[in-house]
Amino acid sequence: MPLPQKAGFVLLSYVILEILAFLFLRGGLSYHPIAHGLADRHRQILKELWEGERDSYLRPDSDLGWSPRESTTSLNGLYQNNADGIRSNREFSPSLSKNKLRISSYGDSFTYGIEAKLAETWQSHMEKNHPQIEALNFGVSGYGLDQAYLRYLKKASKFASDIVVIGYLSENINRMVNNFQPFYSPDSGMPLSKPRYFIENGKLSLHENPLRSREDYNRLTQDPALVLEPLSRFDYWSKIRPHASTWDFLPSVRVVKSLSFWFHYQIASDALIYPNGKYRESSEAYAITREVFTAFYEAVAKNGSIPLIVIYPTARDIELRKTIGVVTYEPLIQYFHAKGFRFVDLFEGFADTNFPIYAQQHYSARSHGVVARTLWNHLESEGLLHRPSHYVTDTF
Repeated sequence: MPLPQKAGFVLLSYVILEILAFLFLRGGLSYHPIAHGLADRHRQILKELWEGERDSYLRPDSDLGWSPRESTTSLNGLYQNNADGIRSNREFSPSLSKNKLRISSYGDSFTYGIEAKLAETWQSHMEKNHPQIEALNFGVSGYGLDQAYLRYLKKASKFASDIVVIGYLSENINRMVNNFQPFYSPDSGMPLSKPRYFIENGKLSLHENPLRSREDYNRLTQDPALVLEPLSRFDYWSKIRPHASTWDFLPSVRVVKSLSFWFHYQIASDALIYPNGKYRESSEAYAITREVFTAFYEAVAKNGSIPLIVIYPTARDIELRKTIGVVTYEPLIQYFHAKGFRFVDLFEGFADTNFPIYAQQHYSARSHGVVARTLWNHLESEGLLHRPSHYVTDTF
């Protein structure tokens, strides 16, 4: 074949390849790379957060990464935090009431109730339908189990509780190996760092929040590469998620990088989950999650409260369970059984629902009602609705 024909054939083949790659991306293969340096959008968000210009019910927190902004109502009126950063329009006494059973809940946005009005959260449902309940909502949007645990350690000494709900969304396992939110979620509206745990010599070891002050974030905006490079070394997502490059305009490049990400997330030896969606017990993220659950549960019991783990299933969790019988977080359930931990899998409340459980990306008001009913039924069946004269902690 003459050289011009060969060149034409190669060029045509390449064009077809790029077209196929483009169609592959249009067909649903997602590409969300980590920005080179710090995205302009994130620079602006950081400026507004630190200068108080952003309509946010969250603020930077030196220890936890971020936390609820105290005494705040969002501009749309949807989110209210009291003076202690609890989602509420009223204040609470640090001590227990003789006439009410106090349930304090910790977790992420599914505990906080993103996309739901204050009166629509499961905590408000509990208080409205059962006046003997006082429900304190310590949830924080975007938190991992690690941050929820650390928040509990900060708040437990001030607010006594009869029952402490340890809220957990199956997706939270991903956050356990992340220390800068945009590494995990490049489109995040909260470009902040967070503390994370490692297992060192068989024990949990806390690596504190790496960016703790406004000065630290000023350094980040001035020289992102210098600040982010050491963070990336300790972040699972920075290692497996594609990074933006000048070649990303080519569909074939985006496809290859997306497939590489999928391989490392679900196939590689250090992958977090199996291709069928179930947790991989050999992963670092699972090991850390399990140990943080243990530390959290034991801390609550040691403080004289009753710990109760509550698992929020995602819409995909419910679909997988109904269609192919896969329980995403089954290894954790087996672990809870083995340890004798009290837990509620809210799938039992959603198993027979025939309505969309999300408002947009979080539980709807109707779904919060399902959570409240399922929890109430569990507390009632377990005899936990009456405060005992004394609570003897379990021995672990």
